Amino acid sequence: MTMQGGSPHSFGSHVPAPGTRLAAHPWSARELSRLADALGAASFGLTLPGLDRGAEVVLGWGDKPSARRTRAFAARRGLVHLTVEDGFLRSVGLGKRRVPSLSRLIDDLGPHYDARRASRLERLILETELDATMRDRAAAFRSFVVCHGLDKYNLPIARATSPLPRKTGRRILLVDQTAGDLAIAGAFAGPDTFAAMVAAARADVGDGELWIRPHPDVTAGLARSAVGAAGDGIATAPAELTLENLVDAVDAVYTVSSQFGFDALLRGVPVATFGVPFFAGWGPTDDRARGEAAEAALARRGGGRDLDALVHAALLAYPVYLDPLAGRLLSPETAVERLRIWRDQARRFGAATTCVGFSAWKRPHVATYLKAVGEVPRFGGEASAIERARPGTSVAVWGLKAGEDAEAAVRARGGGFLRVEDGFVRSVGLGSDFTFPLSLCFDGRAIYYDARRTSDLEAALATGPVGPGERARAADLRRRLVTLNVTKYNLAGPSPDGLERMADGRRTVFVPGQVPDDHSIRIGRVLPVGNLDLVRRVRAENPDAFVIFKEHPELVTGNRPGLTDPSAFEGVADLVLYDGDTAHWMTACDAVHVMTSLAGFEALLRGKPVTCWGAPFYSGWGLTDDRVDTGRRGVRLELDDLVWHVLFAYALYRLPDSHLPATPEEVLDEIERLRNTDRGASTGPMRSLKRSLDYVAGQIRGWAGL
Repeated sequence: MTMQGGSPHSFGSHVPAPGTRLAAHPWSARELSRLADALGAASFGLTLPGLDRGAEVVLGWGDKPSARRTRAFAARRGLVHLTVEDGFLRSVGLGKRRVPSLSRLIDDLGPHYDARRASRLERLILETELDATMRDRAAAFRSFVVCHGLDKYNLPIARATSPLPRKTGRRILLVDQTAGDLAIAGAFAGPDTFAAMVAAARADVGDGELWIRPHPDVTAGLARSAVGAAGDGIATAPAELTLENLVDAVDAVYTVSSQFGFDALLRGVPVATFGVPFFAGWGPTDDRARGEAAEAALARRGGGRDLDALVHAALLAYPVYLDPLAGRLLSPETAVERLRIWRDQARRFGAATTCVGFSAWKRPHVATYLKAVGEVPRFGGEASAIERARPGTSVAVWGLKAGEDAEAAVRARGGGFLRVEDGFVRSVGLGSDFTFPLSLCFDGRAIYYDARRTSDLEAALATGPVGPGERARAADLRRRLVTLNVTKYNLAGPSPDGLERMADGRRTVFVPGQVPDDHSIRIGRVLPVGNLDLVRRVRAENPDAFVIFKEHPELVTGNRPGLTDPSAFEGVADLVLYDGDTAHWMTACDAVHVMTSLAGFEALLRGKPVTCWGAPFYSGWGLTDDRVDTGRRGVRLELDDLVWHVLFAYALYRLPDSHLPATPEEVLDEIERLRNTDRGASTGPMRSLKRSLDYVAGQIRGWAGL
């Protein structure tokens, strides 16, 4: 299912307009400055004498002491004060781990969790009458969130294959919270409320089961439990169970004021509330809060609102969704699609990864891809690191640095085994020149160029054509790749001026060379023995053609050995190239012949006939003239099916200085920017040094348990 969403919606008076001068307390300035940038603030200052930069609006974080100071500052200056909090669909990982957020809540009336007064969220629920379009949008949004199992933190734990077994008796899930959470006091609750919730659940469950769901911050050791010791007869839900695992297996959810109750409502589970959270008092919940103040707050809301009204207000109209990568606002639909992609990518790696076979310069770059939430990947020597890897954790290796015996040993211990290689749109500059990889590939079966085995990529391609939406997006990307003349390394060089004159009317055939000791040649079922043999075979099949051979750039720079003596090509190739842009030459020629080179895939994107003398990942699907048959690939694909599987579903992307996943389109934006600024994505020695130091600091924090 793919969400469709346009540009960010128009916000109400609770969100400052672009061009507003904003200020915040120094303690929260780091987080709120990102929000200010996304909102298009004219300036962003601090609530300190001389540093407020003529602020018109002051931002305060929740109801913390710093926010009370900003509120007082705003009152003294006669300025507007807005309360900012985390959104209900926040991130992939815990806020206490400083994981970037995709959503913020801005309120001109007060924190949404403080039921002592009506917040802007409460007003939106109470005063907005949904028309058919609004109701349809809310239903579609809710369906997407539920279908993909999204919640506030989206921790990267895989959906359990064996969730809580179904029992014949009633099962109630109690929701814990963190001790001291302002949302508890704001809901007219306290320790006695949690005790009352447990007592009510015991009375209601009869001969059934009681389970308790700890707060993720408590499980991570970052906070204390509000419930504490729940007592006999209450089981703790295993940490590996996702929200959907839990709600699918229970008959009701009991909460004081946790957002988990709202998440359960979205999934159609009955919810009883014992405080006054934002979703109580409207009709969908069983409200059991007691006390004059709590009952007055519930009465103020008055019921009469359905789940669509809550969804529209809380997830569509009230939050601000922003892109931590580009620093811009997102529509709610775009934001949750990005959240799903990030969560799914994080699940591919598990909670911890041991890495072997990575050179020192690769480690900080690879860590930006593998860094799971709250974990720092550990790097070490091949045999010792694999032997020390904890059972059930993943091991990642660069290419073929560890053999199949090591892979079997890891899998026997219940762990995953990932092989890592450069992606297909990698950088502006060579990897051997230490450029930052904008794309990497992680394969849990066999790396994509291993024609001996079925890789994750081959298995995905074998599933056949993709849907029309995916194919259309792939076609757009393909056209842009060709228009921008993007390849793997995007090296600058002269264009093939005068080729028509040199060929003198003959058919032109382009043959890109490869590094002779490249693994893709050794295990790619290649027929020719080296570059010279390839050119000879091409000449034999095309005796009248104008044959152009281009040496691999890593051989030309001397970064890898194996440069062929130029005299060996006499009488075989009509033109031998040592520099220039491969994409320009492919575009100018009539046909392309490769062993396993990625240039063959790039030629397919440009509509060129491609002959494969080995078995690269793109051969065998009906798109190439194949000299080698793997015996496995028989599905016929359209070109954009191939593009979707390779560039969207398989490869992963990051931008320099970001630990967050990017899209292929964003990588093209970055390549265009780097070309225009005349600098490579390696970002030079100083940024490489900075990234290395950041990586070392992360390792130290991981070892110290920080």
